Amino acid sequence: MGAWLQMNGGDDPATICTPFKMENGMSCWDFAAQEPRFGNLFDEAMEADSKLIGREVVEECGGVFEGLKSLVDVGGGTGTMAKAIANAFPSINCIVFDQPHVVAYLQGATHNLGFVGGDMFVEIPPANANLLNI
Repeated sequence: MGAWLQMNGGDDPATICTPFKMENGMSCWDFAAQEPRFGNLFDEAMEADSKLIGREVVEECGGVFEGLKSLVDVGGGTGTMAKAIANAFPSINCIVFDQPHVVAYLQGATHNLGFVGGDMFVEIPPANANLLNI
């Protein structure tokens, strides 16, 4: 733990080392991309969390979505949160944006829900609002 704390003195995200990265030599996202079994477990955990939170966001915070025409769910994984928003607000065009290997085989696109692969550190698709789902 002491060695890990000494490695993290700066604010540059590229230099920050998590305990996971220190132990495995790569971030958990890179590891998930290379190890499908781990990636599936990681995605399932994130999806379970998003189901609970998505329901609450739509029911308790629906006003924040009023007037929006488009929304990008950055780091949206399998799209659980974006699906909840798209279903509750059919006039909002929702995009699930995550790493290409995460969204490559996802199904369930509708008239107001789509999936886009990319790198959020390079470019995020344009929209009225970005939801950081990380």
